[in-house]
Amino acid sequence: MDTEVFSEGYVKFPRKFIGSCIWTEGLWMVYSWCTMKARHQNGHVGLQVGRGQTIVTLEPGQFVYGREKAAIELNMKPSTVRNRMAKLEKLGFLDIKKDSHYSVVTVCDYESYQNGSNYEGQQIGQPKDNQRTTKGQPKDTNNNVKNVNNGKNANNRGSVRGKKKREYTADFLIFWDTYPKKVGKGAAFDAWQKINIDPEKAEKIFLAIKQQRQTAAWLKEGGQFIPHPATWLNQERWEDSPAVTLTRPRKYHLCNNCNKMIYEGEGMKAMGVYFCNQECFEKS
Repeated sequence: MDTEVFSEGYVKFPRKFIGSCIWTEGLWMVYSWCTMKARHQNGHVGLQVGRGQTIVTLEPGQFVYGREKAAIELNMKPSTVRNRMAKLEKLGFLDIKKDSHYSVVTVCDYESYQNGSNYEGQQIGQPKDNQRTTKGQPKDTNNNVKNVNNGKNANNRGSVRGKKKREYTADFLIFWDTYPKKVGKGAAFDAWQKINIDPEKAEKIFLAIKQQRQTAAWLKEGGQFIPHPATWLNQERWEDSPAVTLTRPRKYHLCNNCNKMIYEGEGMKAMGVYFCNQECFEKS
C-alpha cells in the first residue's frame, strides 16, 4: 500500500486544547487555520500597496492576514471572522498588529507547540494508546524500553506502582502556560478546580492576566511581586480593576517626501522607505 506524502507540511497541536475555552467549532476552526497559515521560519512577503510594493518581514508563527481572503478560505462571513479573531486575541492565543493596508497575525506560543522536544509521553515508533497488538503490528514497547523496565528492581516497581500522576484539565494547562509565575502547580490546580469555569469566565481570566502582566507591579524587579498562581486564583484577582500599564516609547520613521514623523503602524512603506500616505508616495 502506497504511503501518502504531505508535501505542504504539517503542524502540531497539544491534546490540552481538547475541552479548552476555544474548543468550539468556530473558534477552533479559526485558531487551527491561523496555525496552518503561519510561517515555520523567518521570511519575507512582498505586498502590493497602492501603486508600489512593500516587503513585510515575518517570523515563525506569523502571517499576513486579510479578512476577505480569510472569509473565503474559512467559508465564513467576514464579520464572523473578525469577531472570532478578536476573541482569540482577547484570550491570548493571537496577537494582531494592524497596518493601514494589512495586518500581521502572530500565533502565540507557536514555536513552543511546534517544537517536538516539548512533547512528553508516547515515543516515536510506539503504537497509539488504543492500538491493539496483533501479528504484524508493533509491540507494546520497543526493545530499549523493555530492557530498561526489565532492569528495574522489583521493590522499586512496587513503590512506584502506588503513585498516581495528577491529571490536569485542559483549561488549567492553558492558564498555567499563560500565567508568568510558575510556582506551586498542584496548589494552583486545586484552586482552579474550585472555580466553575465557563467560556465567559475563562475569557475574563486570560484577559486579566494579559493586562496585569504589563503593569509596573508585575514587571518590578523581574516579576518578584507577581502573586503565586494559587493565591491569585483564590483571591479572584482577575476581578481587580485594570491597572495602568507601562507604556514604551513608540517607534517612528520620517516620511521620505515631507519628513513628517510617522509612528509605527501608521502611514505606508514602499521600496524600503516610509510615506505618510499614498499622496506623499506619488509625489516622491
